[in-house]
Amino acid sequence: MDTLNIFANQIGSNSWMSPIWNYTVNDLLLEDENEAKKVKLKSTHYAIIDGEVFRRGISAPLLKCLKDNEA
Repeated sequence: MDTLNIFANQIGSNSWMSPIWNYTVNDLLLEDENEAKKVKLKSTHYAIIDGEVFRRGISAPLLKCLKDNEA
């Protein structure tokens, strides 16, 4: 049986998570060098699991990041 995986939670271009998603999944950075450095540093605090973005914590469990319309 063939299966098709669809990630319905992929980040849109207007989400605050877009730069983190693009760097983590597609290895794409913003053209502005300073902003690209910020995204690299910020992305170390996030993980993408099953198409969803989670914030890592030191002593806390993974926290699911929400889009504006989900908050």
